[in-house]
Amino acid sequence: MSVVYLVFLPQFVDPSIGHVPAQLFASGLVLLLIGLCGDLVIGAAAGHVGLLLRRHSGMGRLINRIAGTVYGALAVHLAIRE
Repeated sequence: MSVVYLVFLPQFVDPSIGHVPAQLFASGLVLLLIGLCGDLVIGAAAGHVGLLLRRHSGMGRLINRIAGTVYGALAVHLAIRE
């Protein structure tokens, strides 16, 4: 992650505006808050999906069958691929 910050954030710093470290800090903070919001949404959605799967055991079996079919299709694709 530090490499991403070191490569990505300096593109948005304008030395003519003023204090460069403050601009880097503000940009990093904004990026951190955006990531936090995305992680919170994913966590909340995962919690709801988990509750749904616990309530309906058939859903879990359906998902397992779909995953097995996808993995099997990928295996066949790899086997016949030139």
